[in-house]
Amino acid sequence: MAETNTAALRAQGGRDARALSVTGRGRADTGRIRCAAKALARMARAVTPETPNGQWLRDNRSFACAAAGDATAALRHARVRTVGGQTALGACCAGLLRACEGALTVKAAEAYLEGFQDVLPLETAELALLVPGLQAAVVCALAESYAHDGAAAPALFTSLRALGTAAWGMLAERCDRVGRILARDPVGVYPAMDAATRAHYRQVTARLARRTGRTEIEIAEDVLARAQSSEGARRHVGWFLLREVLGAPERRRDGGWYIAAVVVGTLFLSLLLGFATKSVSGAVLLLIPVSEVVKGLLDAVLLRVTKPRFVPRLALRRGIPPEGRTLCVIAALLTSPDDAHALCARLEEYYLCNRDALGQLTFGLLADLPEADMEHAPIDPAILRAARAEIEALNARWGSRFYLFTRKRVPTPDGKWSAWERKRGALLELARLVLNRPGALHCAAGDAAGLSGTVYLLTLDADTRLTPGAARALVGAMLHPLNRAVVDAQRGVVTRGYGLLHPRMATELESANATDWARVFAGPGGADPYDGACGELYMDCFDRGGFTGKGIIDARALLDCCGGGVIPEGRVLSHDALEGAYLHGGFLGDVELTDTFPAAPLAWGARAHRWIRGDWQNAPWIFLRRARVLHPIDRFRLADSLRRSLVAPATWISIFLGCVLRWPGLRLAAYAALLALAQGLIRALGQPIVHPADTRVRYHSDVLHGLASAVAQTVLRLILLPWEAVLNTSAIVTALWRMLVSHQNLLQWQTAAQRSGKRDGLGAYLRALWPASALGLLTAVLTPSPTGLAAGIVWVLSPFVLAALGAPNTVGAAPLPRAAQRELLGWAKATWQYFETFCTAEDHYLPPDNVQSQPPTGTAHRTSPTNMGLALVSALGAHALGIDNGRGLELAERMLTTMEQLPRWNGHFYNWYHTCTLRPMPPLYVSTVDSGNCAAALLTAANALRGWGRDDLAARAQILCDGMDFGPLYDPQRRLMHIGIDTGSGKWSESYYDLLASEARLTSYFAVARGDVPREHWRALSRAQVQKDHYRGCVSWSGSMFEYLMPELFLPPVRDSLLWESAKFCLYVQRRRVRPGQVWGVSESAYFALDSALSYRYKAHGCAALALQPGMDKELVLSPYSSFLALAVEPRAAMRNLRKLAALGLLGQHGFFDALDCTRARTGGGGQIVRCVMAHHQGMSLLAACNALCNDQVRRWFFADPAMRAHATLLSERLPLGTPALRRRAEEPAEKTRRRALPDYAAEGTGIDAEAPRCALLSNGTYCLAVSEAGQSFARWHTLSVCRRAPRSDPAAGPVVRLETEHFSGPLLPGTAERAQWRFTVRAAQFTTRHGDVTAVQTLTVPSRANGEVRALTLSSPSGIEGTVRFVFEAVLAPWEDYVNHPAFARLGFQSVLRRDALLLRHLGRGEKPEAWLCAACDRPGTWRAEGPVPGWLRAGRVELTVPVQAAPDAPWRVRFALGVGARWIDGVFFNVLAVFVITYLVQYVDVPRTEALTVVMIAALVMCPFILFAGRLADRFGRGKVYGLASLLCGLSIFPSFWLMEGSGGNLFLIGLAIVIPLSVFYAGVFGPEAALFSDLFPPDVRYTGISIVYQFPGFLVAGIVPGLCTLFMKWNDGDPLYVCLFTLLAGLTSAASAFIIQRKHNAAVRRSVDGEVEHV
Repeated sequence: MAETNTAALRAQGGRDARALSVTGRGRADTGRIRCAAKALARMARAVTPETPNGQWLRDNRSFACAAAGDATAALRHARVRTVGGQTALGACCAGLLRACEGALTVKAAEAYLEGFQDVLPLETAELALLVPGLQAAVVCALAESYAHDGAAAPALFTSLRALGTAAWGMLAERCDRVGRILARDPVGVYPAMDAATRAHYRQVTARLARRTGRTEIEIAEDVLARAQSSEGARRHVGWFLLREVLGAPERRRDGGWYIAAVVVGTLFLSLLLGFATKSVSGAVLLLIPVSEVVKGLLDAVLLRVTKPRFVPRLALRRGIPPEGRTLCVIAALLTSPDDAHALCARLEEYYLCNRDALGQLTFGLLADLPEADMEHAPIDPAILRAARAEIEALNARWGSRFYLFTRKRVPTPDGKWSAWERKRGALLELARLVLNRPGALHCAAGDAAGLSGTVYLLTLDADTRLTPGAARALVGAMLHPLNRAVVDAQRGVVTRGYGLLHPRMATELESANATDWARVFAGPGGADPYDGACGELYMDCFDRGGFTGKGIIDARALLDCCGGGVIPEGRVLSHDALEGAYLHGGFLGDVELTDTFPAAPLAWGARAHRWIRGDWQNAPWIFLRRARVLHPIDRFRLADSLRRSLVAPATWISIFLGCVLRWPGLRLAAYAALLALAQGLIRALGQPIVHPADTRVRYHSDVLHGLASAVAQTVLRLILLPWEAVLNTSAIVTALWRMLVSHQNLLQWQTAAQRSGKRDGLGAYLRALWPASALGLLTAVLTPSPTGLAAGIVWVLSPFVLAALGAPNTVGAAPLPRAAQRELLGWAKATWQYFETFCTAEDHYLPPDNVQSQPPTGTAHRTSPTNMGLALVSALGAHALGIDNGRGLELAERMLTTMEQLPRWNGHFYNWYHTCTLRPMPPLYVSTVDSGNCAAALLTAANALRGWGRDDLAARAQILCDGMDFGPLYDPQRRLMHIGIDTGSGKWSESYYDLLASEARLTSYFAVARGDVPREHWRALSRAQVQKDHYRGCVSWSGSMFEYLMPELFLPPVRDSLLWESAKFCLYVQRRRVRPGQVWGVSESAYFALDSALSYRYKAHGCAALALQPGMDKELVLSPYSSFLALAVEPRAAMRNLRKLAALGLLGQHGFFDALDCTRARTGGGGQIVRCVMAHHQGMSLLAACNALCNDQVRRWFFADPAMRAHATLLSERLPLGTPALRRRAEEPAEKTRRRALPDYAAEGTGIDAEAPRCALLSNGTYCLAVSEAGQSFARWHTLSVCRRAPRSDPAAGPVVRLETEHFSGPLLPGTAERAQWRFTVRAAQFTTRHGDVTAVQTLTVPSRANGEVRALTLSSPSGIEGTVRFVFEAVLAPWEDYVNHPAFARLGFQSVLRRDALLLRHLGRGEKPEAWLCAACDRPGTWRAEGPVPGWLRAGRVELTVPVQAAPDAPWRVRFALGVGARWIDGVFFNVLAVFVITYLVQYVDVPRTEALTVVMIAALVMCPFILFAGRLADRFGRGKVYGLASLLCGLSIFPSFWLMEGSGGNLFLIGLAIVIPLSVFYAGVFGPEAALFSDLFPPDVRYTGISIVYQFPGFLVAGIVPGLCTLFMKWNDGDPLYVCLFTLLAGLTSAASAFIIQRKHNAAVRRSVDGEVEHV
């Protein structure tokens, strides 16, 4: 239906809606959807050639069933309005589908919904389910269509695929009537809000409608009317949705119930336990541990049942407006000139990653000088000069937006000179400065006039990283009318809105993994890419988010609430908590910043000491009268901080007294203290029950999570408990002493930067922890219990534990040995020869795409942007390595000169250029990923040249780079990059780059860092996980190493990040794609097949376990450049692989050849070298070698650009712990259309009609053979002609059988016979001819299950035959048209291979024709001759087989061994599982070295020897069948605990030995020992040896021989889980046991029936 007919669609929508009447509420009929999906699956299996549009159904069945599943999951629990027997949503979707005649488009759907909404508006929940509803309607319509004529199927399938696009997701909001009403907001705020806030408003409206029984439209109109009649902030529609809901007074949450629950619960349990034990001291000691348990349990429950509080936000699509002007400052101490450089570099990063805020965001360094003994220290001028110079340089580079703020030192009560009130004073003075109020702060650099109008202060610490886009998000939240601060001037507090907002803080990944201490206690490091909402208890329940010192502050509110002496001078150290209380701090859980975690334990201790001192110095605000203006929850938080500081001392005292004194109350207090200490562990113990799949996930990264993290934290906290108790007690006593007695050093503190420079040795830990050791010694001496003694000894040794935890971890892989570095340098030098040899004046110094040496097609005179960019940086990399012979910089300059001359599109290079003419090659296509590669290379080259003093060349490269704007290649609706654009037609590619694990990741990073595309693009990239052997990583499209590792040439792989884990997972899968010890590395490359120009064909190869694209394991093509890319992740493994490739002959004059093709269909599995060299593969290899040998030189060049460096947090994403992985379905074979039943057909005759001969067509569906009555035959397989077709004039020119005897020589055809008869049926063609006294009968058939033909020849003569039979044919294996048009060319490319008595003919692929094989075989020995050596390469495909005519007898053979086979099965199965397959299992799945695995199996075999003799003795005593059967049963059952023990052993050889020795050496000996005697009972003496031989050997190769392969297949099917292997072994054991018992019973019966007492053998 035409999209332009919108009026008719709108009218139809209105008519359909008027015909409906709402009757109630209910759920969608998902059973109908499931039935439709099942019907489609059933009909797809029954598709025949007569089925209309049957191919559409076969090709799209899986997609339709998946869509039905998605729709069912979305609609299953939705309770929506019903109209008659269906839902209103279902009726709307069905009507829309009918109106569009199955061809859905967004424009048509919008028109129909407009008419439908005018009459029966859909609710918010219904609109949210619009796409699932349409999917369900389309699936049901498909089932109905195929139940009739299937005519509508193409349109319906097209519509179903279109529903997955982003445009349909945005349709719901455009058609939402509630949103349209709210958009009439009197103050115009609703349209300016971001999408999440608008959706939240609509959801609140829907909840109010359900609560009040009114419609959503009525609620929205009510809210709008109230807003229109109000003033001030109430004129915003959100006021009556979120504040005064529908005019009701605003609810105030004082949190009294929460405080009461904690206090009363603690007192009740403590007193109850104290009375139960009759111990007052026990009740007192229980107070703190019980409070920890009560509060922890209550908080966990509240966080589980309470949704994160939503903070509304403006979108600020055009940047921060003037009314939101913000100054972002780093508050820091400048202790040296180097500090100024580092802090100003951080300011530059802040600016570059927040350029979306535009000009209303400025940056400043709020710098204080360190405390000194005098007002002016000698080093002050140098520090200030350095800081001023850095700020001025930033202003010169980026415009006047950077400032330096300083102030003078003032005397302190301690006799020192320092800045007034430290950071609190600095913020107050800064607020006075921006508000033009008098103060002591001085703007030392920058245009002070530019500070006018500043409203907000974004304050950060020196170790904080402002993530991309975070500044705009924070300002957008502050500017929302509901969040703007309203100050009560009389009380001096913010009573409405937020005076400050702080984001959630994440730990930087490098910091979280710096030491084992940080790894245990910092939690998972890295940034969250999705910015999902995160809960905070006090914010979610009571709207009191507090403040952590890093966030955005309203400058005016800060001065009004905290600047008038409210906080006493010189008394408050932790001012953040008080500022959060006075300013009503809010928490933004969906905005994230990162900072560092103290890597050294002593640094963490110093910070904790300062925090506790600050908490106790805030104690007056809990009880004094001046604190009554604060919210009760804020005062409770201050009190709770004091309680937390008492937990460690109280816990240790409780445990100590419980160990030393045996009083029941004290022991109960000790148990309660341990419970409080281990409550995190107790909660984590439920994880294996709630999420059992997550407990089996393994990671290559060193990350602790889940139960392992809880165990580690609990154990270490217990070991370090005395240290923590002493630390907290020291802080409390110090704070109280300074507050109440000395009144000095109340503001003493040490910054993290000052502490981070210290290196703590063992001596420092011994000095710091000697009190903890002393407490441990005291416990060990005084305790009468072994538990207390053990605890005391552990506590004495705690300094050594802490020192071990604080040791720095090794960052990155170990460097390559010197010998390996020399070897790699040699390979890099050979690779450089490609560019030095072929980047010549003929090609204008551009790199030709490839050079092929066999077949010798020579140089491909074309190049791409990727080729040019990688060649440019390769020249510089070769110069850095010293292997360029002085030509690197010269070649780079010439390449830049040529690139400047090339025609471009909007600065982007076209995808292909002819290197000789420099003209772009049609079509004029611009590839996004190639442009990104080229731009990244140009930027890298510019930075490298700038570092070598070649500013002229650097400027030219920078100009080329800056001219490439990626904005036009970005789709803002989908938030993805287009694949590319055909500039000639202006048509965009229909596909997008939507995966993080893609070669386009470099382009995305570059475009985001440059500001060409928003950061939302990076978030939109899919991070879907796939799993193999319980390891996980991001999925890619083709599963190639190029996708995972190519961007890492420029982007540094951050250890333990999501990208690092995905790269390690890629290598893991790649190595398991091949057999252990073989070369690996599958990626896109050329392969061993030729096109029409005799050039190697090229495509993406990969691993199915990594890929979304199906069928990636059908070919195995290994590329050496993949191993070079792996140097970034596993350098030693990559070097070993490269050595193997070099040993296989892949190293050539210009580096490694492109690939080793091991695809069995093309090479027979032996492997063929693809002898060509490709420019971009050589470039990647050289750059990877440069990174490995020169300390990441290429990456350092790339990250020398400040914009690239500023966005480094994008590469430090944390691992998605606990997220589900994609469920991979086993690939289904291609569905074949069912063959029609062939009618009985037969024709026969004796004559030959030369003009119109009769023919027979024999076929199995894929192989077709046409035979004429003259004996001519012509075979076709798919589109390929198998053999040369004989013309009518010469039937003997085709495939023919010739007979040569003394009396006759010629072809056995009807035309040469004295008498001839032919007979054709649907299954065979038969010719009976007579040549002299020889009668020949030829029968031609096509097997139903094999692609080929069979010719059967029978010769007879009354006088006998002596001679030869020759079978002659000429293979074509190409389309017949190609052979006829170019017969000489088509005859090339044949290779002959002999396999026993069969001849294999291989024809190389060309163009679209795949490589093909032809097997010719005979059941009698003969001699093969061809036009060329056999085996070897042939000049043509003509082949002749000569067979002497002779007869050979044929004798039948019978067997009587069914029971013996069953008895032998467990022997072969069990031994091959636990002695053969187990080696592969241990190496690949348990990570046990192969040598150790073989050693364990050998030990098990030695132990088995005496048990075999013992089993034989038992068989003689109790019966062979009984022992054999019982042992078989034990073998089958023991396989389960055996694999369970091996899987959970963690590589422990003792446990692995038990798992193998007991089943194999003990139980299996019971099978092997009596086996020979048992088999002898099966046969009488005359055939006993023959029978036993058959029984023993036949199952050996039929069943047991394939067991290792079957087990490997089972492991693959079950994703690395050995369950299927165990079930298979159990089946074998049960079968063998049953067979053995039957044998024993029959044998015993035969003995009883024996008359003469001798055994009658069964």
